[in-house]
Amino acid sequence: MKKTISHIALAFGSLFLFQQNSQAAWDGKTETYGWYINADTLAGETIDNPFIIATESDLVGLAKLVCESVANTSPHPNAFDGKYFVLTNDLDFSDKKGKANNWTPIGNKKNPFRGYFLGQGHTIKNLTIKGTCNEKSDLSIDVYSESKNAKHEDIYSKFQDTKCNDLGLFGHIMHAKVCDLKLENITIDGNYIIGGICGHAGWDSSIKNCSVEGELKGNGLIGGICGYMEMRCVIDSCSTHGTIISSNGKLANGGICGLAQTKCDIKNCKNTASIFCNEAEYVGGICGMTNRYGSLTRCTNSGDISVTGSGNGNFSAFGGICGVLGHSCKLEENTNIGHLKITASQGFVGGNCGLASEETTVINNFNAGGITASKEIISGGICGMNYRNTTNNNINVGNIDSEGIKGGVIGYNYKNRSIVTKCYYDKQMCPADYGIGMTEAGSKKGNNHGTDKMETAEMVSVFTKPLDLTKWSSAEGNYPFLTSMSSSEIVKLSAQPIILKDGQNVNNVTAPFKASTTNGTRWSFNAGDITMDENGEATILQSGTVTLTLTDGISKRVVNLTSTK
Repeated sequence: MKKTISHIALAFGSLFLFQQNSQAAWDGKTETYGWYINADTLAGETIDNPFIIATESDLVGLAKLVCESVANTSPHPNAFDGKYFVLTNDLDFSDKKGKANNWTPIGNKKNPFRGYFLGQGHTIKNLTIKGTCNEKSDLSIDVYSESKNAKHEDIYSKFQDTKCNDLGLFGHIMHAKVCDLKLENITIDGNYIIGGICGHAGWDSSIKNCSVEGELKGNGLIGGICGYMEMRCVIDSCSTHGTIISSNGKLANGGICGLAQTKCDIKNCKNTASIFCNEAEYVGGICGMTNRYGSLTRCTNSGDISVTGSGNGNFSAFGGICGVLGHSCKLEENTNIGHLKITASQGFVGGNCGLASEETTVINNFNAGGITASKEIISGGICGMNYRNTTNNNINVGNIDSEGIKGGVIGYNYKNRSIVTKCYYDKQMCPADYGIGMTEAGSKKGNNHGTDKMETAEMVSVFTKPLDLTKWSSAEGNYPFLTSMSSSEIVKLSAQPIILKDGQNVNNVTAPFKASTTNGTRWSFNAGDITMDENGEATILQSGTVTLTLTDGISKRVVNLTSTK
């Protein structure tokens, strides 16, 4: 193989950068195997002698070799187990007329991909995956109950038709690594287990430094990066932008991952994709459900979430970061500014987490995203429901627009059995009566145990309340923000306050207010609704509800104010 080599340092140690000349446009049909047939006998064994994927037809050839027998070429033993692959060019899978061609994913349930795929920062454009399916689209599984018992094999066994499940660039990976890869304008329409990078990540797989932009559509177990992670998997430093749609799936869906099973970690990830779900059970801006000793750490979400339908009884759960935080999992140092609109008939919604289960830890999280919920939903600024867990050092500045039970921090603290300390909410932005909305089923009596409500002006001056200052920073004129994520654009947007006059709140604005202009940010609005000078001093011009939006061009934060003058 002819290749040009230069060293660069990346996550897998000493990675080599390979370059080849660009190729002609793909004809939509051809697959090539020269990269495999003509390679030396040691190709793929080490990171400095990988298999080279240079063209669209090379990548099609890889998919064919992994998934099926090919004439005159034998599939690699164990589907390239432990072998290295390097992508050397950007690829475009639209044909010469600009029409997208249907992609067959690399790896399936019978033959998962087991190698290491290094994208070198290259972009794959215009992948289209249309699943054809004979399987029921209304398949219902009690994911929460089965996941509590770690029966991942029972969950996955429900999905038999590989033509409409396990959809993504990679369909099914196992003990594999995928890194440094961008997908642009990807379109997937399938059934279950759908993700941009991979549908199903099997045991001990990792995905790092990858991004996905496009539209992913199906019934359930949909994630922008991965639909379903099984055991000891990791997603690190990945992002999603576009749209995720679950049309009829009573399962878990998320901006990064749908369902993360046992001991899976998602960290340093960002979702800006909008999520729309009908009849969904568990939905999160980052992950629909993570379970059993997993973690969600230093992630951000600005994607709006909209859920309709009946869900799954009392255990439906929706959150700006995760829908369900399962047994013994951790939710740490995350920020949400996405808006959650939940019109399901029952369940829980939280700015960061819908349902925090037993032995979980919810610590050092920030929410500035608003919640709009039907009266049957129990809402909390940080968590919708806590069940025998630990919640501390969290801050909520997002409003909850609901006639149902709500708490500025927690909607329902089951029988007061969760330990709640040092949690705060802005009572002007979120005018809830209590930090905890309810502690007994059937009772609407709340309390402020472990929580404190504050005026905006108190929160944006030097923060004097007890807080873990090894994790939080404060600056005059800003809300406290997570130190480890200070460079995040979403975190910067979350820290900008709207300061109302004392005694007023978002539902009752009768006097001028100030919109923060620190960090060079500017709030936008309808010119006929508000006047605002260069210092952010503003006045609402007429009675009714007005909308202010803060954006960096990709992410946005929305605040609604109602004038009663």
